[in-house]
Amino acid sequence: MNSLRTPAPPRRFVPIIAALCLGTTALFSADSADDEKTTPPTPLKRVMPVHPFEAQNNAANGEAVLECLVTETGAVMAVQVVSASQPEFGRAAEIALQQWEFKPGEKNGHPMAMRVQVPFEFKPTLEQLLESKLKRPVFQKITGTIISARELPAWPRPLEYFLPRYPESLKGSGKYGKAVVSIIINKEGRVMNPTIVKATYPEFVFPALITAARLEFPPQVMANHERIYVSMDIQFDFKPDGDRPLIREKAKKP
Repeated sequence: MNSLRTPAPPRRFVPIIAALCLGTTALFSADSADDEKTTPPTPLKRVMPVHPFEAQNNAANGEAVLECLVTETGAVMAVQVVSASQPEFGRAAEIALQQWEFKPGEKNGHPMAMRVQVPFEFKPTLEQLLESKLKRPVFQKITGTIISARELPAWPRPLEYFLPRYPESLKGSGKYGKAVVSIIINKEGRVMNPTIVKATYPEFVFPALITAARLEFPPQVMANHERIYVSMDIQFDFKPDGDRPLIREKAKKP
């Protein structure tokens, strides 16, 4: 992302600190040609912004550039949004930047208050993309006992089983393979916490995860009819001609 600089009077030093959100390592860059004895502030504590809920529902990418004053003690003050692709990204970045801490900048070896600009880039995580597509919580902490499907008298069968779409980026390549997804069936029969066990190609990961998350099962029960959580693996086969979801089988509701 291109760094944005506001017009500055001669010898005003405005370093640019680039921070990619969602846990990636922050990068620092600055042009010290204005004053060779000036050292810009260095981030000591970075808080990455939370992807805004409004934009997350649309699986949107975005960016924002903020400016703040780093005091002689390294505190952050006077935070303001310079630009944002959506207002929600500006607000989220502002909340995050207010929690940053810096080693203060120096001039001739003495701490000095300086203004800095911090660009943030927003990219939804894989988990956020899945929940956005399905419009429901998919990843949740499960506190109850989880039973392996191998311990059940019959392997759980989905009400409908269909194939994932063949990735558009691989069409014409002739590549084929598989992806294995680990899932948990909750007490209502919905799939929770899908994770990739293995995949022949990285392009198979997202279509396999979203297909697994869309499956629904009859609620699994113990002998006393108590509903339970069940863990199991599902394998999806990818073929170049399998570019449309196909219903493979149907199971009757109990």
